[in-house]
Amino acid sequence: LVATTTTLAISPSMYATPPAVAADFVGVAMIGSVTLLLVTRPDLKVNNLAELVAAMRNEPGKFNFGSPGNGSMHHLIIEMIKSQEKVSATHVPYQGSLPALTDLMAGRIDFMFLDAVAGMPQIQANKVGVIAISASRRLAALPQVATVAETYPKIDIQAWQAIAAPRDTPAPVVARLNAEINKMLEAPEVRATLLRSGVEANPMSV
Repeated sequence: LVATTTTLAISPSMYATPPAVAADFVGVAMIGSVTLLLVTRPDLKVNNLAELVAAMRNEPGKFNFGSPGNGSMHHLIIEMIKSQEKVSATHVPYQGSLPALTDLMAGRIDFMFLDAVAGMPQIQANKVGVIAISASRRLAALPQVATVAETYPKIDIQAWQAIAAPRDTPAPVVARLNAEINKMLEAPEVRATLLRSGVEANPMSV
């Protein structure tokens, strides 16, 4: 199973009887951290995250934002910013990022967090703006765009992808898988491929 922040860390907290919880699995390997971009509709006149927060503060209730679904990391980062800075914006949940991105480009919503692999082509085509990055450091492809933590240090959270297996998987099998996956993640061509998809490889032991 390719397990994400939403699958193992967020979803179990959203349901009284979740279909799966972390205890159902054993961690096999960490793939890496997923870069999320804070993108805006093309005509939204803000240049960075601080300006967006100031706009929300100056015009309460005016702005709305999309996400690929309730409780996704894309949703919760904005809720954390809203809570910390005491500003308001209306959340519009979608069934996935693509329909949200379509509405963003059409100006129906104002901003959203988007996986880098989906956002970069639209940024390069000037179909959306980009004002912040949720990652441990700035992207080489967007060196002028600050991370969320540079503006709000208390909001230093990142999405991740990992590999999990059923909880009764034998330990020697888990150890072998971990070693082989980590070996792959150290390969320069694999790391480069992951970076192009907005994932920074981060191998870990079990």
